[in-house]
Amino acid sequence: MKLIHLLKNKPNDIILINKNTANQEISGNAKIGNPRDLGEIGPKTLKIIYDKNRENTLSIEERNIL
Repeated sequence: MKLIHLLKNKPNDIILINKNTANQEISGNAKIGNPRDLGEIGPKTLKIIYDKNRENTLSIEERNIL
């Protein structure tokens, strides 16, 4: 969570996304396996994952906790 500390005084929204769960929801198949990193998920799929999760931004309180 060091990245959140670097964004401490920035106005950017912070969205927490579980890439494994989100990728399985998009693919509709839990048997394909989870990508080890974001580089294994294509840009189109990443855009879909982002669009589906963009409303899950952290509140100020949640940011302060992290």
